[in-house]
Amino acid sequence: MIHRFDDPAPLDPGSAARWLGGKGASLVEMRRLGLPVPPGFIYSVELFRTHAALGALPEGFADGLRDALAEVEAAVGARFGATDRPLLLAVRSGGASSLPGMLETVLDVGVTSATFDALAARGGSRFALDVRRRLVESYASVVLGVPRAGFAALVGPREVTSLDEGSLRALLADMDELVLHEAGEGIPDDPWAQLLGAIEGVLASWSAPRAHKYREAHGIAHDEGTAVIVQAMVFGNLDARSGAGVMFSRNPSTGEHALFGEWIHRGQGEDVVGGRQTPAPLTTAQVRRGMEDHSLEATMPDVLSTLEPLAARLEAHFGDVVDVEFAIESGALWLLQCRSAKRTARAAARIAVDMHREGVSTRRQALRQVNAASLRQLLTPRLPDPEALAARGLGPIARGLAASPGAAAGRIVLDAAQARALGDAEGLVLVRADTSAEDVETMRNVGGVLTSAGGLTSHAAVVARAIGKPCVTGATGLHVDYAGRRVVVKVGGQVLAEGDLVTIDGARGLVYAGAVDVEPAPASEHVETLLAWADEAREATVLAEVASARLAAIGRRFGSDGIAAIGAPPEALAAIVEAAGDAPVLASSADDAAAAGALGVLRPERDQLLVPAEAVGRMRALAGPSGPAIWSDGPCDDAAGALVASLEELAAVPVGLPVALRATPAARGLLDAALAGRRPVVLLVAPLDVPVGRLLAGQA
Repeated sequence: MIHRFDDPAPLDPGSAARWLGGKGASLVEMRRLGLPVPPGFIYSVELFRTHAALGALPEGFADGLRDALAEVEAAVGARFGATDRPLLLAVRSGGASSLPGMLETVLDVGVTSATFDALAARGGSRFALDVRRRLVESYASVVLGVPRAGFAALVGPREVTSLDEGSLRALLADMDELVLHEAGEGIPDDPWAQLLGAIEGVLASWSAPRAHKYREAHGIAHDEGTAVIVQAMVFGNLDARSGAGVMFSRNPSTGEHALFGEWIHRGQGEDVVGGRQTPAPLTTAQVRRGMEDHSLEATMPDVLSTLEPLAARLEAHFGDVVDVEFAIESGALWLLQCRSAKRTARAAARIAVDMHREGVSTRRQALRQVNAASLRQLLTPRLPDPEALAARGLGPIARGLAASPGAAAGRIVLDAAQARALGDAEGLVLVRADTSAEDVETMRNVGGVLTSAGGLTSHAAVVARAIGKPCVTGATGLHVDYAGRRVVVKVGGQVLAEGDLVTIDGARGLVYAGAVDVEPAPASEHVETLLAWADEAREATVLAEVASARLAAIGRRFGSDGIAAIGAPPEALAAIVEAAGDAPVLASSADDAAAAGALGVLRPERDQLLVPAEAVGRMRALAGPSGPAIWSDGPCDDAAGALVASLEELAAVPVGLPVALRATPAARGLLDAALAGRRPVVLLVAPLDVPVGRLLAGQA
């Protein structure tokens, strides 16, 4: 079950990720490349399966853990639980599939009353207190089930990083009291008890309701499981030459080929991705007008100069844009994770095209770099230019960071309960100080997300980009008052109550009071190039499934090969056929009367009729020898084609007969199977999803 970072990977990268998790496999690969990775080891997903079967860690587990940890102790020159030079550990999750913000991590494992003084001797009392605070919060929430909101309430509007030693010590006392009250027990003072608890807590996070819902929404198998990574801690909060950050090899919002990212001085990695603090940019090029330059480039130029070639090397090695978490401990750079970077659809299209033109990837690889469903982001509306709005007397009430493009206008909700109470999902905007894994399901079910803290690599930003929601983060001019159920504009004191209307501009990072009209999204040269490549590569025909002539026109405008008027009102069919122009139409009929009406409108030379399977022979007689081809809504030997919805139905269709598939979550598997069987395929998509269907067909 144990794989050490320095052990050779016996499998290909894809198999290694399924065995060690994506995060674990990337750490092994970076270590193999000789990059600076803190020592550690990985429990493969076999531990998860064994734990799930037994309901507990297997017999002899603790002995194996001690043996593996002894090698880490030797590499670091510190001992776990020692009172002179204690080793602290990070315990992280890592599934084969990406579940952003879903699984848990416990940091700083090993802080006890016996090790505290040694930590204070190394970095000062405040450092030791800060490390203890981080352990209490992560261990209590992950292992003991204490809600994180309780810790946030204890901190209140204060910045933890600005608390003096006395205030931090008092906060810690309050946190310990909260844990005891909520969990009925405190944080174990035995380092081995902490480590075993952290491992079980990380394993259990796979089965959390939010993770279960995410897997269902994204078609990820529930038994896939997670690996567990046990790794030596490095301290971005140690001293003035320390920090933590996230680096992208290219800009994940625009696709520009330039190093991009954020960092927090004297912070740990969770500070950046958690979004509780607003980080500084990595490079001076990212510094906005009026912002003081606290970039990594200005603060520690030597570290940035080390990061830049690493980004290029990792991108070339993995053949994709990478997202790298890093820590700086007393000027020394350490890499904590490397993965394929989440990116906006517009950035993904630009990156795919640019990397092909740069010779990094083939055209086929370029097509497969882009999640076809993410093209919906490019169809989201946007706000007019701020200058045009200003001319209408509309000015922003706050400014933040453009975390995920698109515009959203809706009523303010502050939590999941209120979102459920109000309903009307797309007409809501979730407003939070920061988001966590607990908010992901709500984020999926609202029109947009706004946070008063956090940066472009915070939890809210990463998840919003992944699910295609407009998002503004780091709107520091707003105070989210949960107790008062309101949002307060700090300058001027304007108050927006929960339920009031607000509009966010995710492309510019602007926030407006009230509902602001939106306009269509702009065209993208790179998307058009990608879709042209997809059209050259694809074998499937893409039809826009519509119920009106207006929707038919939209489908054709987005490049559909034809129109599917399945279930359209009979009286609308003539107008739909006219809107289709010279493109074919696939209509449908439920009975003889409707079929006769449809056949009076359809054009025999190009249009087709879809009917119930049992009526195929009768409809052929009705149509006559020169009438439209007759399709079945299920396998039928006499039909010219069949609409199928499963692999079983596909297998029942005679070989060589064309099949029609709807663009459901199962469409990719059906599409691949149909094409592998050399069947002609028609893919049915919603009018606005025609580009999605074209790219999906080009990838198959």
